[in-house]
Amino acid sequence: MKNSIINKLEQLAGRHEEVGNLLSDPEIIGDQGKFRDLSREYAELDPVVSLFQRFLITRSDMAGAEEMLEDKDPEIKTMGQEEIPMLKKRMENLEL
Repeated sequence: MKNSIINKLEQLAGRHEEVGNLLSDPEIIGDQGKFRDLSREYAELDPVVSLFQRFLITRSDMAGAEEMLEDKDPEIKTMGQEEIPMLKKRMENLEL
């Protein structure tokens, strides 16, 4: 995934967190219009941010599996070799 896309997704994740915090603000709760608008925005961001978080976790898991390939213990190397194809497939599915 391109860095520009990752940067944009990080911004969306930040906004998602910000909106989540605003939704618990008593002033926002008291203003039905703002609360409704922010709730709608949060609901729109939620699936995108959730998918991005799964992408980040998978990318981290991939880095860990690749590190396992460098290990001197043959069992750990084998575990890394077994995980990488599964993680690559998961990454491909997440990037679609």
